[in-house]
Amino acid sequence: MSQRRRQLDNKRSSTINNEQTNGNSAIIAAAAAARRRNQHRHFPTSNRSRFEYILKNL
Repeated sequence: MSQRRRQLDNKRSSTINNEQTNGNSAIIAAAAAARRRNQHRHFPTSNRSRFEYILKNL
């Protein structure tokens, strides 16, 4: 059950990132890489905080 929810979260967060960046592929790629890298860690919990963290560290 939790695995299914995680898959839905990943889909939702990827669409949020795509909307926020207006097609900036570098940020989208960084966001996707960070999502993959931090999947099993307790990193920022919300999509917004994770996205802001990525933007600050570009």
